[in-house]
Amino acid sequence: MTLAQQGGWTEWRNNVKPRDLKWKDLIFLKNPKIFSHYINASITTLPTSKQLHLWGYIPSPNCPLCEDNKRGTLMHIFSNCPVALAQGRYSWRHDSVLKCFEAPLLKRIKEHNEEKHRPAPRQLIRFVKPGAKGTAAAAVRPPNLLGKAQDWKCLVDYKDNSFTFPTVICITNLRPDIVLWSEETKTVILIELTCPSEENIQQAKTRKSARYLPLLQLIKDNGWSVSLRLLEAGVRGLLSFSFSHCFHELGFSNALNRNLCKVVETTVSRCSYIIFHAHKQKTWAKQQLFILR
Repeated sequence: MTLAQQGGWTEWRNNVKPRDLKWKDLIFLKNPKIFSHYINASITTLPTSKQLHLWGYIPSPNCPLCEDNKRGTLMHIFSNCPVALAQGRYSWRHDSVLKCFEAPLLKRIKEHNEEKHRPAPRQLIRFVKPGAKGTAAAAVRPPNLLGKAQDWKCLVDYKDNSFTFPTVICITNLRPDIVLWSEETKTVILIELTCPSEENIQQAKTRKSARYLPLLQLIKDNGWSVSLRLLEAGVRGLLSFSFSHCFHELGFSNALNRNLCKVVETTVSRCSYIIFHAHKQKTWAKQQLFILR
């Protein structure tokens, strides 16, 4: 834990949800190289230009894509290379992650809109550990963000399939990744996805909050109530706690929540695997969005 490289993960581990690695998943791995990639990415020992130069295999630590920048580090390859950004490598990963939970979200919205009788929030018992102070009390599930209306509409923004922000709400050139709105109750839910390095999750959250602050105020000024949910999927395949919390607020069951988070983890991890192994290729052909089979 005191080592600068292999112990670096201890600095960001509290920002992400630990990956659920079961023995069954490890024994029946379809591609062990992807798991090896995940382990080496966690302790920063992947064969990047900087590492290969440090080990004495190549003469220069420069990034193979942007040769002017002497930054062939893992995080540069995963999320900071300007050439990879301009070629759409990072947006491909971002949109692939967005795509993997678009269908479950639309299904959940459709089911909610068609519900005739909504059950009352189930009361949960909060237990008190032996020796701890306090008394047992009933706890209510997190409020369902969709519970106020049954006429929800949804738009999802992709790089190659963008949308115009609903003019019935306000006029803006900003396009959050997901917009949910109810005209009946004049309620808006904005969801923004980011795929930063695990080290920069907090900075990404702060940056996105500041970016959408004027939009939130504009929506409120137009008489709508609005809430913003920020989701961060780390480039190594680890998710911030906001993912499962947001899915709970949208009414997903615990089992579906766990499964959905696992699909997102696998998707971002495999996309980063592909991005890393293509970081020496000068060209990047347009790719179809990665969909986990």
